[in-house]
Amino acid sequence: WALLGPYSRQWPLTKVLDIGGVAYRPSFATDGDVEVPPIPAHVHPGYVKDGRCCMREGKLEAYFFPPVDSTTVYDGKVENPDKVITRLGLRPDVSREELREALNGFGKDDAVYKLMQTYSIIPNTSWTIQPGMMHAPGPWPTFEIQRAQDDAHLLAWKLGQPVKDHKVLSKIWSNNFAKGLPDADAVLRETVHFEGSRDPKFMEKWFRPCEPVESSWGRRRRIFHHEFDGEGFEILPGQSYERPGGEEPYAALVWSGKGEVCAVQSDREFRPFTVEALTEFNSEFLVTPKTTVRITNTSKLDLLYVYTVLPISTKSWFVAPEDWVS
Repeated sequence: WALLGPYSRQWPLTKVLDIGGVAYRPSFATDGDVEVPPIPAHVHPGYVKDGRCCMREGKLEAYFFPPVDSTTVYDGKVENPDKVITRLGLRPDVSREELREALNGFGKDDAVYKLMQTYSIIPNTSWTIQPGMMHAPGPWPTFEIQRAQDDAHLLAWKLGQPVKDHKVLSKIWSNNFAKGLPDADAVLRETVHFEGSRDPKFMEKWFRPCEPVESSWGRRRRIFHHEFDGEGFEILPGQSYERPGGEEPYAALVWSGKGEVCAVQSDREFRPFTVEALTEFNSEFLVTPKTTVRITNTSKLDLLYVYTVLPISTKSWFVAPEDWVS
């Protein structure tokens, strides 16, 4: 209670997704056309219970795409960053029958990917992915926030990497695609929010540019939206930002740079501690409720990037498939 107050049940799981690797040729591409695979196309429909999924209880998640330019330690990590795509949702013209047919190619071809909507990855933007909505996050270092659960069903195998061995494919199909459901018909019916995935207003609803608020010390921006909340602080060399305490606790990740963090209280002094990106023990910290902290960039040259996550809101934006109105 002292750490999280009444928010322990709303506390999110956070991840840094290091998506990337060797480029492959998708089955639908022309000769010589290759791409670095995304995370395999999948959905989060809730756990299978007695042959059904309660999609409302599925894993809600969101992504923030941080900058990977020369102001960060990730400079050069992403090749041709202006050309990287992510696949989220389905194209609005896709029919249920087309998707059902594509599911037959699990582990054999990349037909599902061809039906998905592609978007260019833009730094300092975020997406919210509701339960049951198809997604295959693209190859970009990504800050993810989610409900703390793992109810994924893969709808396609690794892009450009078909499974040749029938016995191996059968095991992958059972453990990753079906996961307790009898066949592809049941997977489509129980796990995929079809209308939500092909919503023509998918981007309008779930994409958000994370515009900054400029200050003398640097920039502050909201990096997660809808049910989620989080902040990004970009602190200039030698500058400090004092974040007032609030009712909610928050966790912080040092994305790039180094500095010091110190609790602030009018009648008491606290010893600062050092933080630095990509280190094993001091790249993250937790701030308890009503605690004001001062974050200082101790570098003379580099920006300090700190990203935070707050408890998940009790308000929901989810609309169940049976309640969907086109």
